[in-house]
Amino acid sequence: MAFVTNAGILCQWGVPSSDESEYYGLSEITPELAAQETARLSAEGFTREPHTAGQLFVGPPTESFREHYLFAGDHWFVAFSTERIDEIHRNAGLA
Repeated sequence: MAFVTNAGILCQWGVPSSDESEYYGLSEITPELAAQETARLSAEGFTREPHTAGQLFVGPPTESFREHYLFAGDHWFVAFSTERIDEIHRNAGLA
């Protein structure tokens, strides 16, 4: 995934004794790659929603979650919720 190849972070966390898991990540992104990724997400059925930090793309529901991607400045984020993305954005000192 492009998060890792762009020297970013992509983490997966599982809830002990369950099938539930979550993944989230962030990395820097060039304007060219951001354009490619937003085009890909739109083609895959993601919808663009307003967000104060940038462009938020929300995926169609799959199983029990929805992927969320935020493009903010020269960074992008992924998580299963806007709340998690906002938390990562704040904790990275980018908010």
